[in-house]
Amino acid sequence: ARLKEMIDSQNENAAGAIGSVGGAAIKAEEITLTADEKKVAKRMNISEEKYLENKKKVLERRGII
Repeated sequence: ARLKEMIDSQNENAAGAIGSVGGAAIKAEEITLTADEKKVAKRMNISEEKYLENKKKVLERRGII
């Protein structure tokens, strides 16, 4: 359930990122966590750094970064 929550959150943010850039590439170093993602990371008892690393992996797999 926690992993699904994290993935769902990342998917929502990825969709938002796609809509906001209008086709422009996003650089990995520009990716940050939202306040909600930080809360999810805390609830999941993982570091924000690890959560961000996983978020970037999801975005890379989707070809966003």
